[in-house]
Amino acid sequence: MSRIEDFVKNNKIFITENALKLLKNLNDSKILEEILHEIKSRDELITENTIETLIKKYSKTPSLKDTDIESPRREVKEVTDPTMGYRLFLEDRFNKLKRIIEKITGKRSGLNSANLDKLMDKSPLTIAGMLYNKEEGKYGALVLEFEDPQGSFRVIVPKSKTDTFETAQKMDLDDVALIEGILVKTQNGFYIRANKIYLPDLEYETESREGKDILVACISDIRYGNETFDEDAFLNFIGFLNGEIKEYKELVSKIKCLLITGDLIEGFSLESKYSLQIADDMYYQYEGLAKLLSKIRDDIAIYAIPGERDQLVKLIPFQEFDEEIAASLFKIKNLMLLNDPDLLEISNRKILLTHGYYFEESFRKKLKALDDIPEALIETIKEVIRKRYLLSNIRISGLIPLGYDPFVITDRPDIFICGHFNAATHGSYHGCLFLSNSSWINYIEDEEPTHSCYIFNLKDLSAKRFLF
Repeated sequence: MSRIEDFVKNNKIFITENALKLLKNLNDSKILEEILHEIKSRDELITENTIETLIKKYSKTPSLKDTDIESPRREVKEVTDPTMGYRLFLEDRFNKLKRIIEKITGKRSGLNSANLDKLMDKSPLTIAGMLYNKEEGKYGALVLEFEDPQGSFRVIVPKSKTDTFETAQKMDLDDVALIEGILVKTQNGFYIRANKIYLPDLEYETESREGKDILVACISDIRYGNETFDEDAFLNFIGFLNGEIKEYKELVSKIKCLLITGDLIEGFSLESKYSLQIADDMYYQYEGLAKLLSKIRDDIAIYAIPGERDQLVKLIPFQEFDEEIAASLFKIKNLMLLNDPDLLEISNRKILLTHGYYFEESFRKKLKALDDIPEALIETIKEVIRKRYLLSNIRISGLIPLGYDPFVITDRPDIFICGHFNAATHGSYHGCLFLSNSSWINYIEDEEPTHSCYIFNLKDLSAKRFLF
């Protein structure tokens, strides 16, 4: 069996024979890798026409500044009907998370809710669903109501099934799960008696991998334009990157990338004193920031995603940087402006970038229980990675009915980076390094500033924090 056939089988890709043959005959290895990466995330039948379209697409795609750095572009679909767009969003989310669970558990769900009434009483089954209601039933059991694209079904979790009961208790509404159980038919209908419930998680690496001995720096929440923005500290950081501090000159020479996870400028709110001159002042903020970023040495590739403060209108997902208002940023040759979320692949390492705003609700709930910002943030990020989903709630205000869901963590990241919470902390979950950075503004005048930058090594994923 060829490598391509192995790839198709291991990633459960549905593909026609002609399409597979076309892939096998593709001579350009770079284009082949691009195509394989894209079809892995597509929940559809891959046809010969699909492959031909992708060959044309990647034959014309210009390379990034660093040939060892790749960033998949956000999928674009035109959806004119918001109701249909939201329905397709939910279906895409369900299918992606279902495939993740199947991949990490080795289980397969061939059933849907429309087939259940055709089964015999006491039939064993495996089925996937999205939780939309949870309540207590008789004898302390839990009654879970799930739905899939075809309909809905009930699941009873007896208290005697200790592990499964605990899993069910931890589930939140809209979680996707794979349920193993027995179909029970009664005069009033049917339900599933659960034996086991499987949830998404981050798989461990099956093989040992190392990146190159390259350092990557990451910061967040510059918030240029805020009256307490610490420009002196930020200039010290730029001097550090440029090798102006003798004791760190050798270290920073290995830094090849700078990643910025959102809120590049202060932006505006309804309370802002600049609310009547929004466009003009955003121009000013971006121009001032561009002058600072332009001082960073040219051989460092800078990648930035937007935050909620970089938006004129707070839509979810955040819109791309405006080419007119942020024109000064687009002129910086070594700066690449990305989306939120975005996945970079640098030297065999996958780096997931997101600002953090999307899961703020989860953070606030944990902070209320733990009353410790770093601890609450660590637990929030672990939950986000475990659930393989960036949104706290799919009913988040401002969600655009895209027709697909960009918030599922489909590829296993090696590094997860965010900001937004003004808390510098880091940790690891199932071998995935995660980092959160502080801001570059001074919240309390008399408090010691804690503006910081994390630097991590792609070779062994070791990380160190530097204060400025």
